[in-house]
Amino acid sequence: MTLPLEVKQINKRFKDGETYIDVLQNIDFSIKKGEFVAIVGPSGSGKSTLLSIIGALLTTDDGDVLINGKTVKNLDEGQRSDVRLNDIGFIFQTAELLPYLHAEDQLDLVAKLNKMDKKQRKARAKALLTDVGLEKRRKHYPHQLSGGEKQRVAVARAFMNDPALILADEPTASLDESRSHEIVSLIKQEVKAKSKAAIMVTHDESLLTYCDRVFRMKDHHLIEDK
Repeated sequence: MTLPLEVKQINKRFKDGETYIDVLQNIDFSIKKGEFVAIVGPSGSGKSTLLSIIGALLTTDDGDVLINGKTVKNLDEGQRSDVRLNDIGFIFQTAELLPYLHAEDQLDLVAKLNKMDKKQRKARAKALLTDVGLEKRRKHYPHQLSGGEKQRVAVARAFMNDPALILADEPTASLDESRSHEIVSLIKQEVKAKSKAAIMVTHDESLLTYCDRVFRMKDHHLIEDK
């Protein structure tokens, strides 16, 4: 069975003058469809570097990442861009919405980049916004939406191109406690309903209850909670 994500013995180091600093060592894990995983650890522990490698934004020094069975390591930048567009949905710390597009068109844009048929784009955007509770806010612009609503648009947008993998980098960083739990519960709901794999990087231990598995970055290694 093809897994949405396989991370195989990743090592990453950065050059600092004449020396190299290890950031990631022997990172090895996989995620199944419908699985929601958290990665936690202190600032500077390598969480964001790992997420960037999985998201085809950084390359590894050793090891490989497979997304839906496809290797990422030897792809050129154009091919990596295609992987990011087709196979991965990103949710950032802030919603990163374009101010001149209403909610439905925020989703339509990413599908248009993917050359999805216009009729299909419109139907899918409407359905996804309905799924996240924004059916009546589809034509509202970012300045007309609350912080929680903006992040709901971002969640829907991440699923727009039907990716195998969702990557959420501190998706509640700009939200209060109540909205944080609301958004992470929503991500879990959509991951399960649509049978996707998802990774959330977070500092908020209270959100881990929503996750199927929890990994911690420690001394450049990724260790799963038991």
